Amino acid sequence: MIARVEGAALAAAQALAVGGLMILIGYAAMTLLDGLLRSLLNSPIEAVRDLGGVVVAVAVSCCFPLAYLQRSNITIHFVEMFAGRRFGRMFDAAAATLVTLVAVVIARQLFIHAGNEYRGGDSTLMLEIKTAPFWFAVAIVMSFAALTQALVALRAILTCGRGGDERGSPPGLH
Repeated sequence: MIARVEGAALAAAQALAVGGLMILIGYAAMTLLDGLLRSLLNSPIEAVRDLGGVVVAVAVSCCFPLAYLQRSNITIHFVEMFAGRRFGRMFDAAAATLVTLVAVVIARQLFIHAGNEYRGGDSTLMLEIKTAPFWFAVAIVMSFAALTQALVALRAILTCGRGGDERGSPPGLH
């Protein structure tokens, strides 16, 4: 059951990461074009600078679910050398649970921020594009990231008391 959920989460996380990468590539191309137009024709593309912060926030948030599932965050494995494999697994489970709690708090704060942006009617400086939808997108993606991290924590907790792969890699992540 967990393996099936992890597989579905992995597919969604990979799609999100590809989408985020495409957004970053598009933004990089637009930044290059903006620089060329600015220097050669003194005609910048205002949307590039205007939307930069929110576009990058969306793109970067799209990478978090896959990073969590692949356990790309910093981990400490030297505990096993001193305290044994079982304690190392328990330490991993506690750390994964703590990361899950932090991810939930971040997602919650992003929803609060997006709500404040919406209520305040905040928009970009030049083009006056509302920024709340971008921040709601970031909050939703980061909520999914928190769920993926919860799967990682659950897998770590389940592997504490038994043998097998102590990191509990989901399908396709080795």
